Amino acid sequence: MLFSRFSTYFGLKATIGIITFLLGPIVVCAAVTQELTEATLSHSYLLDSDSADGDPRTNRHTAETQFSASIRISAGTLSHLGNYRVAYQLEDSNNQPIKLVNGDSKNQALAYTIAQPVSLNSLLGQSGTQLRFQAIPDPVDTLSPQISYRVRGFLQEESSPGNWQNVAGTRVGTITELTQFLHFTNTSSSDAAYNVRAGISDLTWLTLSALSTDPDNQSFNASADIFYSRWDGYESQTTSDQISFTIDFDLIEQTSGESIPLENDGLIVFNRDVNSHRLLSPIDRVSESITASIKPLRQLKSASERYKLNCRISHLEDIQGSVFTNATNQASPRQLLHFSGELNFGSFPTTFQKISNNPTVGAGTTQSFVQTMITIPTNQGLINNRSEYRYGDGALLSVQLRDDGTCKVIGGSKEVYLPDSENDIECNHGGIQLKYGSVNLSSSGASATNMTVLFPQGMNLIVDQSQNAFLGETQITKNGSITLRSDLCP
Repeated sequence: MLFSRFSTYFGLKATIGIITFLLGPIVVCAAVTQELTEATLSHSYLLDSDSADGDPRTNRHTAETQFSASIRISAGTLSHLGNYRVAYQLEDSNNQPIKLVNGDSKNQALAYTIAQPVSLNSLLGQSGTQLRFQAIPDPVDTLSPQISYRVRGFLQEESSPGNWQNVAGTRVGTITELTQFLHFTNTSSSDAAYNVRAGISDLTWLTLSALSTDPDNQSFNASADIFYSRWDGYESQTTSDQISFTIDFDLIEQTSGESIPLENDGLIVFNRDVNSHRLLSPIDRVSESITASIKPLRQLKSASERYKLNCRISHLEDIQGSVFTNATNQASPRQLLHFSGELNFGSFPTTFQKISNNPTVGAGTTQSFVQTMITIPTNQGLINNRSEYRYGDGALLSVQLRDDGTCKVIGGSKEVYLPDSENDIECNHGGIQLKYGSVNLSSSGASATNMTVLFPQGMNLIVDQSQNAFLGETQITKNGSITLRSDLCP
């Protein structure tokens, strides 16, 4: 009955005095554990319409957050009285606080939950309690979907009437996960806008190499993870409208800041049927990945430059076609390996039409060239001046890729062959037919072995003039390495 007569916080302190009088002097140790244990965000959207509905129970115009706290006394500690609250702030990913409509008069970025009293007494079996606090940070300005935010809370105790301090301990404060909010500023259920909002949660490169001579591999690929929602006609039944979205990709040269011209201007346009709202859950947040083919319309500088990828998402916001730009995102500058398809074995020019690996920037790369490895599949290497002959076997070649897109072989070799044939490599040299046992390409150029010279009909080589002239040689063979020109002739 004594406790029931002292229901307020400071009244409970008087109660402890009465217990002391009845039971004699009591030693109270300061072994109290006070922790803010959890912070849970209620939703990833803000609905300004809640601020105008006249209902104090609806707070979806704020970044509603539930905080949990644990207050415990250890064995040997008789009692503890306290009055607790959570001081909270909304901040961006750089820890910059956001001004709040309900912020403190001296610090507009800081607000407080309703205080809760705690009374613990080990004699009464009350050694600990769990508290739940509701934080309602209401931002002054519209939150951007391209910025991530979180709510940070600090557990505070009232040391004397009106004086609050952060409690001591290792878990005084806790935060929610970083979240990209969709902030709906419309306060009318029947306005003309579709009231769609969208964002980009991630932008990543999928491939960092491209080959201009391969129609299937002329682009660098990237992925944009987007999300979008709608809050419209919320006082009526749910309807659906087709919304036109546009994702605009820009490739920027880091040094100059110049925008690289892209095929289709880097635009991807797509339509989605989007519900006006949901009856049971206010917001239907849709997430999807959009894959983009980033095809430069000019040669990129693979060795000396880095390139940034920018991405912007917009949509048509009403039936008149008004464009609403939602958010942007940027991928970090990267080296992009842009192969022209020209491959030189020494001074011997060739062209490759496909690569079957994913080339990367290797050790030894300089501002003049990228050290990398490529694999050319069967039949996909061409001899420029003898296009009927090919090379390629899927084995690695070590090459240097230069800013103009050309490659120079510095390691590995390839054998030249006639596709789907076992015939020897041939060359017509002024009417004289030359055949090679094999032709190989390396960093030194093209070379042949076991060259056979076939004389035209009626021409013989008389090795011994004392013999019958009609018994001369119609061909001769030369063994050893023979350097070849670009037309595969000596």
